[in-house]
Parts: sequence; structure tokens; C-alpha cells
Amino acid sequence: MIKKTAARVAAVAILIGGLATTSLLDRDETNNTDEASNSPPETAPSPQFTVRWRPGVLNISGHPVSEAHEKALMRVIEESYPDVLLQTDFQATAVGPDAWASTIEQVLTAIAATVAATAEISTSEIIIRSVVAEEAVWQEQLESLTQALPANVSISVDRIVLGDDMNVAELCERAFSTFVPGPINFEESSFVFRDSAFPNMAKVVALAAACTEASIHITGHTDSSGPDAWNQQLSLERAIAVGDYIATKGIEADRLHTAGAGSSSPIATNATRYGRSFNRRIEIEFRSTPATSAAAAQY
Repeated sequence: MIKKTAARVAAVAILIGGLATTSLLDRDETNNTDEASNSPPETAPSPQFTVRWRPGVLNISGHPVSEAHEKALMRVIEESYPDVLLQTDFQATAVGPDAWASTIEQVLTAIAATVAATAEISTSEIIIRSVVAEEAVWQEQLESLTQALPANVSISVDRIVLGDDMNVAELCERAFSTFVPGPINFEESSFVFRDSAFPNMAKVVALAAACTEASIHITGHTDSSGPDAWNQQLSLERAIAVGDYIATKGIEADRLHTAGAGSSSPIATNATRYGRSFNRRIEIEFRSTPATSAAAAQY
């Protein structure tokens, strides 16, 4: 295999390890909310952690149970991730199972054996998506982690093993099917982005830049509030705004296709504010060339 091709395969695989994750946090966010939802407030935070690891950068956020737990996590990071750029967002909570602290430490130790990985950790489930160079080493770490987990905690692992038989097209197809960047939000009744939209659009740009053979189809949707003609126009303007932003980041304009569906394709009830918040969304579909398969992501 030509070295340049191998390098690109590895680069795309690492990107997928960082981006192609079914994020519990992203899925819990509402989509494109123009007004607050009427969902009941939580009485207490549900402990969870998110870990994102790629060469040179470690991002960890979540709920340690104590200051001692935070210090223990920092010791693990110092030992397992030398010279890393560390980004943390710790939110203290007084609620957590007995094994919560050790579980987070064990996950951090395990994914240090990968090239890149994401881990979503809750009190009942761990989801890990990883890119590994040495499968035997990763398997050993994974077995140790599994054996140490409490019986009531399930673990789901998806891995990409770097090897000579890999190709970019297959990796991109895999990325399209699991890519969840999060919602792209706008100011109320406009096509002006909210600040929260930019990090999520950056993820779309990163995948589009890696998978250069794919076309990107952007469709705007609204809820049923307001006249149909207004909804149709607003949905199209929002899709165009997303496409224009992606193009400014170096993605070829002829790969971008925009459309507005108005309120014609709801994914939730329009009878409640909460349901309408899901219907106001952007859908982005990556299609291979030729379009033999595709996967849509809703933002």
C-alpha cells in the first residue's frame, strides 16, 4: 500500500474515533429549539461521564463524586496520558453508586491503549467507540475493564483496527451511519445561528473534509406553527445558511445540496412545545459517490 494512502486511512480512522459516536449527551439535547420545552425539571443530576481521546488531546466531562475522586482521575491521566492537552469539565454531584469512582478510572486506563476513542459512561451502561493499532493489547484492556465492572453495568464496544486491508470508502460509510454531532440551533424565527451551532457544524465540516467523495444533502424542517409558505421559506433559508457556512470552511460548493421541507415531515407531535422543538431541525445526509448507500443525521 502506498504510504500516502495508508496515512489517509489512518487519519480518517482517527477522525471516526473522535466523531462517530452515539453521544448520550448529544441525544439528550433538544433539536433547534426556538422556545423552552415544557419537560419537567430533574430532581437530581444523573451521574455520567463523557471521555473523548485523540492523539495529543483528552477531553473529559462529567460528575465525580468527591474532590478525592477528581484527584484520583488526575493521577490516572498523568500516568496514562503523558504530555496530553487536557480539557476538563467536572460537575460535582453527591449522588453516585459505590463503584462510580473506580469505573471512571478503569475506563480512562483502558482507552489509553487506543489510538483514539470516545466513551459515554452512565450508571448502567458504557458505550465505547475506538480506533486501535494493536488489537491484542486493546482486547486485554477491555477484558480487564469488563471483569471489574459491577454486574448491573452493561458495556458496548465498537472498534476500528488499523490495518492494510482498510480503505477510506469503507471507513466513511461506517462514519456516516454513526455520526451524531448534535443539534444546529438558530435564533427564533430566523436563519441566524446560535453560538451552540458552530461546534456541531465544525464536526460536519471535519467529516466532509475527510470523506471527499461524499455529497452532503442538507434539509431544513420546521414545526407546524405559522403559515405553510413561511415555514417552507424558513426551512430552506436555514438549510442554505448551513450549506453556506460549510462552504466557507473549504468544502466544495458543488458537493452541497440544500432543500426546505417546511412542516411536512414531523418526527414528533406538534401538539406540545416539546414535540415542536424536535420538529424544528436540520437533517444532513452524507451520500457516497455513486450513491450506493447513505445515512441521515438529524440536528
